[in-house]
Amino acid sequence: MLRRDTMRRCLLAILAAMAMGLALLFCPATATAVGESISLSPSSGAPGSTVRVVGSGWEEHGSRSIDVPIMIAGSQVAVAHPNSAGTFRVSIKIPASTSGQVEISAIIGNGGAASARFTVTDRSTGQKDGCPTKPSIGIKPDTRPPGKIS
Repeated sequence: MLRRDTMRRCLLAILAAMAMGLALLFCPATATAVGESISLSPSSGAPGSTVRVVGSGWEEHGSRSIDVPIMIAGSQVAVAHPNSAGTFRVSIKIPASTSGQVEISAIIGNGGAASARFTVTDRSTGQKDGCPTKPSIGIKPDTRPPGKIS
């Protein structure tokens, strides 16, 4: 009796393993992030700045009309609609409460995301961490008549 129960358990384990193998063979795999990417233009600016998010490699989403949520720090700020070539362009505004570096992400749908970083500069001075992001030099022309030095 004990031997028959052992054989029955082994047979059930073999059948279960075969069923799992067949399921893996015939069921499609979950989509992965093969070539999805995003870029930002510009890549830095003050809070409230408008930023263009450009995506490429989103053919799967475009061919199936799947929207791509665009997120800043976990909050959805836009939805992109990839075309059949797998590209999209969408404009977003950097929230007023944002500072430092923020991650902007396009959600792939399988739990992954394509991301890019945006650097938030000081609103009033255009400075990042107290340093000018765009140095400026002021030059005033000499208004005195030629030949006179004072």
